[in-house]
Amino acid sequence: MKKLKTNKNILFTLALLISVVSFGQNYPFEISNKFIKLTDEQAYEFLKSSHKTLKDLEFADAYNVIVKDFNVYKLRGEELMFENVLVHKTKFNVSIEDIYYSMYERRDELSIENDIFKSELIDIGTKLFSNKYKYFYYSMNFLDFSSNRERIGYIYLIRVKNDIYQININSVDGLDIDDLILSISEY
Repeated sequence: MKKLKTNKNILFTLALLISVVSFGQNYPFEISNKFIKLTDEQAYEFLKSSHKTLKDLEFADAYNVIVKDFNVYKLRGEELMFENVLVHKTKFNVSIEDIYYSMYERRDELSIENDIFKSELIDIGTKLFSNKYKYFYYSMNFLDFSSNRERIGYIYLIRVKNDIYQININSVDGLDIDDLILSISEY
């Protein structure tokens, strides 16, 4: 009974935070109108449902990170759990090449299977966006055991001026960075 009361207190506290804190930042990306930026309440519900296996304190930690640092989007007219985007300004201060070499050496660790999902690495590399902005990416195939649905996830790290942004795209149809970003502004 005490654990249930503690859980309710933590969720209540998190719900109160939504009324005072706004999700996300202003980032240099013009996002396609195929995607809708989530409201604070939608982002909170998405985070809560996608982290349902975490312990209360882990959920609170994840919530605090996302509420401060992420913009959360969904594909218009599609199910949020399988068609979502997270955009985040990182604190990385390394080159895209260093990120690539580090992740390439660890690529075998990216394929995971547990009771909740199975993931397999599809591709890893570097490219240019608009022939100007260098980015690192890797793509994964995910199978969610509870819904028995597959999706493709892309993780991008893209440098704009001196900042590196992380973009996570999860999609059943394999949408990628070219489907999401129309242009980049350097302010």
